[in-house]
Amino acid sequence: MRPLVILHTESSTGWSGQEIRIITEALGMIRRGHRVLIACRPGSAIAKQAREQGIDTFIMSLGGAFDIAGIRRLRSFLRRHNVNIVNTHSSKDSWCGGFAAKFSESVKVIRTRHLSIPIKKSFESRLLYGSLPDVVVTTGESLRRHIIDRVELDPDRVVSIPTGVDLERFDPQRVDGDSLRAEFGATDMTPLIGTVGVLRHMKGHIYLVEAAAEVLKEFPQAKFVLVGDTASAPAMKERLAARIADLGISDRFIMTGYRRDIPEIMAALDVFALPSIGYEGVSQVVNQAMAMRRPVVAADVGGVREQVISGETGLLVEKANSHQLAQGILTLLKNPDASAHMGDNGRRLVEERYGLDRMLDATERLYRELLTPAG
Repeated sequence: MRPLVILHTESSTGWSGQEIRIITEALGMIRRGHRVLIACRPGSAIAKQAREQGIDTFIMSLGGAFDIAGIRRLRSFLRRHNVNIVNTHSSKDSWCGGFAAKFSESVKVIRTRHLSIPIKKSFESRLLYGSLPDVVVTTGESLRRHIIDRVELDPDRVVSIPTGVDLERFDPQRVDGDSLRAEFGATDMTPLIGTVGVLRHMKGHIYLVEAAAEVLKEFPQAKFVLVGDTASAPAMKERLAARIADLGISDRFIMTGYRRDIPEIMAALDVFALPSIGYEGVSQVVNQAMAMRRPVVAADVGGVREQVISGETGLLVEKANSHQLAQGILTLLKNPDASAHMGDNGRRLVEERYGLDRMLDATERLYRELLTPAG
């Protein structure tokens, strides 16, 4: 396949799985010989991360459907850089990028939908998902079906490409969690339970805190790790810390803030928990945990049930239910053989469905189909 020029647009200023996927995909495509550009807003976290990774990064307003000046500037940018593919990711940049590309010759538009937030049945949704992009990419099959149903799209124009995991980086044969267990004050006899994600309401950390109090009644030596920092809600960390203190379990909790050593953190855990209360696509951190053969207990939200097959690759529990979450954690702690079996099954599932090369192969294949003249 001839080298392409691919532009990702992102109007979000935060940092979460969506932005991580953009960076991961961009780096993968650069390694495959393509030129990848990222357009984002001033002060955005993705701008800093992309530049640190050596990705060509451009600051733009990306103001939405009524940012006429911004649409014109972006259209000029597409011509100047000979862009072949525009991949938009959030609402405002999807309007701006979609209109700019539609007024540019030979530029194809992909709209990636990362989250399972319900889409309204409206004229705007039909335009944003049906008219402006040439194809919509989702991170999971349940999200794909939702968009087809809500916007009444041709199923052939909606493609599921789950986010891929680097199976060499997340390899339990290569990565050791012993040093991090020591850092967290966990001995061989200390059950270590944790989660990874931005500290915000939808991630449901409060339910893990509540569940921890129940788990500690049976495993008083256990410790809990919250990995991640705040994004748009800086008070969340203080609220979580206050609730942990109210429950009298501050000595059993570690809040690490933002970390890059996620493979090592996963390797250190005995159980990975996903307490999200909504809007997950196919969760990257669940796949990362399963790639490291960690047993998973996860809230049944979004596309998570595509990954966590209850009793086989982990345990599913009702969202916003701290008691069920606690019982799931206790089940895994009390049944190490079953937990190890689920961990092995999880690794196998990730290898079969969610490897990074599978994501990149599917994405390149989509590019080729979009750019091949009909007939």
